[in-house]
Amino acid sequence: MQKLAVAMILILTSLVSSARDPVNSKKPVVCADPKTVFEGLTADSDEQPFWTGNSNKSKFVLFVNTRTRTWSLVEYNDRTACVLGVGEHSNQILLGNMT
Repeated sequence: MQKLAVAMILILTSLVSSARDPVNSKKPVVCADPKTVFEGLTADSDEQPFWTGNSNKSKFVLFVNTRTRTWSLVEYNDRTACVLGVGEHSNQILLGNMT
């Protein structure tokens, strides 16, 4: 058991030391008031809210069209909503009850 623990520590140490430093990325995002963004995604792409989450300063919502499998990820607050990403081929991964 001790050999296994030492092996795991060595593996983890080598993974951490070989990891690259994180980089900051700047990419253009489309922003407007939340009502405009949410209504636009619903009307134009027929995407519906599928998941929501909160952070300290923002809220997030994932819109999905289950028929076409398109998706849009939006970060928003009371004044502004920004589309962070859009794509195709969405797949639902069931994690079970996370309460």
